[in-house]
Amino acid sequence: MGASDAYERAGVNLEAGNLASRRFFEASVSTWPNRAGEFGEPQTLTDGFSGVRGVSLSPLIELARQYPDAEFVQYHCADGLGNKPKVSQRVGRHDTVGEDLVAMTADDASAVGGEPISITTTLVINTLGKKDDDPERKVRFSRYISELAEGIAVGANKAGIVIENGETAEHGKDVGGYGEFRYDWSGSVAWLGLRERLLDGSKVKAGDAVVALREEGFRCNGYSLVLKTLAMNFGHVWHTRELKEGISWGEAVLRPSQIYSGVVKAMTGGYRPDIAPTADISAIAHITGGGIPEKLGRKLAGLGLGANLDNLFVPGEPMSKIQTLAEIDDTEMYNVFNMGQGLLVVSSDPDAVLAQTKKAGIKATIAGEITKKPTIDLKSRGNNQTEKKLVFPID
Repeated sequence: MGASDAYERAGVNLEAGNLASRRFFEASVSTWPNRAGEFGEPQTLTDGFSGVRGVSLSPLIELARQYPDAEFVQYHCADGLGNKPKVSQRVGRHDTVGEDLVAMTADDASAVGGEPISITTTLVINTLGKKDDDPERKVRFSRYISELAEGIAVGANKAGIVIENGETAEHGKDVGGYGEFRYDWSGSVAWLGLRERLLDGSKVKAGDAVVALREEGFRCNGYSLVLKTLAMNFGHVWHTRELKEGISWGEAVLRPSQIYSGVVKAMTGGYRPDIAPTADISAIAHITGGGIPEKLGRKLAGLGLGANLDNLFVPGEPMSKIQTLAEIDDTEMYNVFNMGQGLLVVSSDPDAVLAQTKKAGIKATIAGEITKKPTIDLKSRGNNQTEKKLVFPID
């Protein structure tokens, strides 16, 4: 018995694995022009999605020669999709979760003033199918993989980054979820920055404006509560029930995350000292788990400052209906969900921020300002205490 037979007996389909690798490799190659001629352009040593690749340091070395006082720093941001794949598995559509994975990692990098360069992913899947599967099942699994690859390529192109490489592993029954095609997906984004442009919050001052950038969906946060609420109200097949005419609950909560890293790069200038910033940014809060109180609170902690936010976006319709179904008060909603804003940008020049978001086609509004009172005071746009001021302490 050869190694191939042994793998097959263990439940691993080498043929399907090779096909998945090719699909992801094709998606990866389609993103490489995003960094053409710049630092981060992939240099291929071996082909295949899990092959060895690196980047040429020459563009960065040339910049360092031209700007000898510039201090370049390099970091990584890693994250995953949480419970969102449990929605895509129910809906039977996998072409958007790759955008979510890019948003969770690349936007974390942007929130500290870095320029995202590339993403590497790990897809842990229950099975890629069996060698002796019926033809229809093989076609379905091939489509699922193609959709995953397509989605992350779309996300990478929106963010202006490259898919460097990745790994796919079959873990059988250890992978939870729904239906025949179950998976968990995580990634790590490499980013580069100029030390002087990194956003540690130290430059924030009272009177700075806080600009909110719109998010219509849930991003990748709060899904444990969303799934539990929908199952309790609509049963096991909640994803087929209508949120409103023509839109199912499954489709509504699967909405892909807005990706902000491109517009943030335009504001900050990224890592390149030869590209001037277009706006004066002192802090950015990526509103994911913990909501505004935690994410903006982290940026202001220790500064003796707070924020008064009286013009936030209204949460999207699915989020508002989840609040009603789960009977959650507004305070808890703001502690769990983004409530309509995926990014908060602190700036002394909000008009410049708004000019860039308009150019990028992202809705934005001046939500409030930084104050000398060390609390986050916001006018609720939730269901139960609309227009009431909620006060959150900054730890």
